[in-house]
Amino acid sequence: MSYNEQLKANAAKVKFDSSSTVLNNGFEWAKRQAMQYVHFGEDPVGLWYEAALPGRDSFCIRDICHQSIGANILGLREHTKNMLLKFMINMDSSRDYCTFWEITREGKPTPVDYTNDGDFWYNLPANFDLIRSCYLQYLWTGDKTYISDERFDNFYSKTVYEYTDTWDRDKDGIPEHYAGYGRRGIASYNEADLNYLMGGDMPAIQYAGLVSYSEILKSQERYEEAEKFIRRAEQVRNIYLKKWWDDQNKRFYGAMKQDGTFYKNIYNEANFLPLFYGIVPTDEKLDISLRSAAALIDRSLNVEGMSYVPEIYYRYGMKNEAWKVLMELIHPELPRREYPEVSFAVVSTYVMGLLGINAEGRNTVSTVSNLGSGVEWAEIRDMPILNNEIAVRHTGDEATEFENRTGRSLIWKVAFPGKREYLKHNGRKTAAQSDIGLDGKPISFLTLEIEPGKKQVVSV
Repeated sequence: MSYNEQLKANAAKVKFDSSSTVLNNGFEWAKRQAMQYVHFGEDPVGLWYEAALPGRDSFCIRDICHQSIGANILGLREHTKNMLLKFMINMDSSRDYCTFWEITREGKPTPVDYTNDGDFWYNLPANFDLIRSCYLQYLWTGDKTYISDERFDNFYSKTVYEYTDTWDRDKDGIPEHYAGYGRRGIASYNEADLNYLMGGDMPAIQYAGLVSYSEILKSQERYEEAEKFIRRAEQVRNIYLKKWWDDQNKRFYGAMKQDGTFYKNIYNEANFLPLFYGIVPTDEKLDISLRSAAALIDRSLNVEGMSYVPEIYYRYGMKNEAWKVLMELIHPELPRREYPEVSFAVVSTYVMGLLGINAEGRNTVSTVSNLGSGVEWAEIRDMPILNNEIAVRHTGDEATEFENRTGRSLIWKVAFPGKREYLKHNGRKTAAQSDIGLDGKPISFLTLEIEPGKKQVVSV
């Protein structure tokens, strides 16, 4: 059996089960739908999955960045690495340090988005989104390619220096789009209007990329540079928090116009993606912004935009709101739910959102149950993470079982809502640690080493 055949045989082994038939059917649909877009080396580009409009036989930056964690859960980490590498190596000074926005199965720029190096489609948040995604891949896979391969490092470095300097004409630290640029250099993922200077998602995604680059530098033991870029990230964040806040309407502006004033209406992705990328700290503005995002959903977002929303809600403790949107995404009658981004995002939402599973570095996996009142229990089995396969089962928010099925020993950080003096480890009271979650509320947790083949249970 060839290497690619082995990858195919091991893909999509992950299994989900719960007390909810609707949830179970939704996960099976998402897994089946996503795998219809996966290719195992039959094409010149190599391993890849579709991450663009259906029928284009392509993958674009925004979509792969959003689909990549779902792809990992489906056993497609090598696909993701190959696709990300294609973006790394196609950065070029002749394109002002942009790479190709969209790449075909032939390994070429998708014709609809590329005419020549002077005329092509490009969304400026893309380079920073790629850095963030590469760092997340490192956290989820432990693959040191993302922090040590010079092709990746070259892309990161040129993004934070040459790319930023080229596209930041007013020298405030944030790239912008001027009217004469046309489609070449759109400073937002919102593509409805090419006349704005930038969308609110531009500084948000740049912030996330700079934070990720700082962490990559730390992993390379380049600590002084890491400190430099975390300061730069905070500068971008401070501009957004202070300059972009609309005190009259109690929300962040979605876009800045060419004259430097702000567009006062909702600008879809540019209003809610800052929440996804974590630029808004835990404070009153976050709470207000989350409520504003809820109102935005009621304005009928397209499925691409909607696919980000449940993860945002789960991250900040809004289980009921997350559940509502997740149910819409898995509903059989949702228009355009066959769009690749939807199924991959649903898979990652089940794992990162509903089950609260995250990889936190070389050997650490964290869990926190986000099951709502309508789900008594839920579990994931045969799930690849780092270089292991694990199983996690939540019983409400009262007990979690973790099994390290294959691979090396893992550190399990198991959390529960609320501040508690003790948690029960395999039935024995154990002193708990406490922290504050992203939603600003207290959590209690234990940190345990789980050897291969072992199963542990922690309960309140």
